[in-house]
Amino acid sequence: VSSGAGGGDSGLGSKFTAGVVLGAVSGLLASPCDLVRIRVQAGAGNIDANGILTTGLRAGQPQEFRHTFHAISSVASQHGVSAFFQGVGVNVARSVCMTVGTVPVYEHTKHIAKSRLQLEDSPRLHFGAGIVAGLVGTTVTAPADVMRTRVMSTAEGMNIIGAASSVLRDHGPLGFFRGWTPAYIRIGPLFFFMPALIEQVRKHLFGLGFIE
Repeated sequence: VSSGAGGGDSGLGSKFTAGVVLGAVSGLLASPCDLVRIRVQAGAGNIDANGILTTGLRAGQPQEFRHTFHAISSVASQHGVSAFFQGVGVNVARSVCMTVGTVPVYEHTKHIAKSRLQLEDSPRLHFGAGIVAGLVGTTVTAPADVMRTRVMSTAEGMNIIGAASSVLRDHGPLGFFRGWTPAYIRIGPLFFFMPALIEQVRKHLFGLGFIE
């Protein structure tokens, strides 16, 4: 497959491998930012005069972080720099799923459409392949997304097995796909427009061919 028989010039195997490596590196580097974002969002809501949350996921509890920079300084001072990498394993897994589920999927969808359906390499194909990539990427990423939130949302945290067990116990197998719709609302438009735009930039700005 990696020699090219499975898709395009580089092959599906090579695209999959590149997606795994790129996803793992990006997930590792982004983990501290993701942890802070999840902590801040989990503690969002209206507060009363005593600093107690009246709305949100933690209503009735004191607000832990006032803003992003307060969250960064609090995590660092209370738990050390290593705390920013709590849940890094599931974050890497989530990033790998997203990268593998979008970039290779986009390219291989194009390859199949051109080689088997004899479709022209055109903006219409680029938009269509982008829709497929957005749907697949959102779906394969959903379980890791749900578990990542559980692992990173509190200082105590939990491991991946504990997060998976709690999701199954509380919501059953479909619990791994909670939040799919808002996730697709975020990811879907990105992959609908971005690949098509990149294709046009490659061809008209840099004089390159379309992505194979």
